[in-house]
Amino acid sequence: MWIKKLKAHWNEKKDKTTVFVYDEYYLIEPSITIQNQTEINQIIKLPASRREDDKDGRKYIIKILATDLAGNTSLVTQEVIVPHDQGKKK
Repeated sequence: MWIKKLKAHWNEKKDKTTVFVYDEYYLIEPSITIQNQTEINQIIKLPASRREDDKDGRKYIIKILATDLAGNTSLVTQEVIVPHDQGKKK
């Protein structure tokens, strides 16, 4: 299990912040919505497993969408890759 810790801080009060997780296999796609906070400190657990034929590792895309009280939005995107096994075969 991979754990990705998200920390964010805004100067203005946000009406709503939503965290989306997209999995390249379309298996894990949780979302979290946080209301009326200027900070988020969230842990997202991501399965470390990947397909045997996936030589470049499993990719997750984490997107954070923040909306302020005036309706203005801001989007941040982060890519997380679970690497292919680096161990030596026996």
